[in-house]
Amino acid sequence: MQLSGQNNLVGDRTYREDELYTGYAVYNENVFYFRSIINNEWLMSVVNGNEDFENVYWGMKTIHDSKYIIQSKEARLLLLEKLNAYYQGEITIEKRSTPYVSVIKDNKELNIPVSLAHDGDFVAYAFITNQNI
Repeated sequence: MQLSGQNNLVGDRTYREDELYTGYAVYNENVFYFRSIINNEWLMSVVNGNEDFENVYWGMKTIHDSKYIIQSKEARLLLLEKLNAYYQGEITIEKRSTPYVSVIKDNKELNIPVSLAHDGDFVAYAFITNQNI
């Protein structure tokens, strides 16, 4: 099964077909669909409100420093690497009015929900956009 987007996993990690798991979870009346990659070294999951992951992009990579400040910086850089490949102009990642970080392009906040994660030697991102990048 191919995940959404062209390059969902970036950096130095790839996955085998037998490491990909898909499914859904129900909470009250809400259904959440997931895609997970599980192997002996790591687990990564992304969740979406519908079964179509067409405009959901996600990726992870290994870093070699587990300090919080380095993890946070590297997660943002990984996200920027993906966004800069598709968007023209100056892009930054900032904390603004949303509970998640905001994507800013040419001083304008874009409507792109973002999730950043880091644990140990791993950093990851996920975002949803209404355009197919």
